[in-house]
Amino acid sequence: MLRGVDLRPYRSLLVLMLMAPLLALGADDATAPRMVEPDGETRRAVKEAARQALSRAKEITLPESVPYQLDPLAEQHAKAAADHAKARGISELDRMFEERTRALAAELGVPKVGPESEAEISGLVVLAISSSMPRNMLADYMAQLDGKADAVMVLRGFVGGARQVRPTGQFLEQAARIDPTDRDRGHRVVKVLIDPLLFRNLGIDRVPALAYLDGVTEIAHCNDEDYEAAVIVYGASRIDAALELARANGAPVPEAVIVNYRPKRWETIQ
Repeated sequence: MLRGVDLRPYRSLLVLMLMAPLLALGADDATAPRMVEPDGETRRAVKEAARQALSRAKEITLPESVPYQLDPLAEQHAKAAADHAKARGISELDRMFEERTRALAAELGVPKVGPESEAEISGLVVLAISSSMPRNMLADYMAQLDGKADAVMVLRGFVGGARQVRPTGQFLEQAARIDPTDRDRGHRVVKVLIDPLLFRNLGIDRVPALAYLDGVTEIAHCNDEDYEAAVIVYGASRIDAALELARANGAPVPEAVIVNYRPKRWETIQ
């Protein structure tokens, strides 16, 4: 039965119309039953019933869809997963830069760029440099940071571009020489990073630039708020003078850190 249309009065006719082709397949012309043509009124009734059934079918409407709502707990899990993935990606980028720098230093015979033992550190002195700075200025900064566990030099990128790795190693090797004219005299031990993200997070747009990151013991990009609050000191000056200026402008630089960078009496102040 079609919805809303009663076809029971025409059931016999419909059955006969459906069975006729099957009966015709199993009989020859002599024995095949003869089809009785329905009269005009019957044909009109069947057509009208079909028309009404089709019309009613078109009037059927689906219920309104319910707007999809994410479960609050599922939303929290999704956000946590996204944050975790971001942190892992940034950590992987940090690891990649560190491995690349170490491999390059080993290839060129540069001594390990970092102190042999890390003392207890309450903050980090960050000095942003560039290969375009005068060599004597770079050598002076290297001397001041030599062996300091709480300091790091940072380059925005590789010298000559990311595909030109060797020029960066040569630049660092020459800058770290104790005697600029003699490689065999040894090198300063200074930790150097290549980190464009740190430049961006600190808002550094020129070099040299110095910042003290209170409470930061190693460079990572998961806690950007640690960098947003940093005081940046621009211009060439001694490390201790730059730290004092940063403290005067609100940076929480401990006195012990500044004293650690002051030249000893027997040192020549350049």
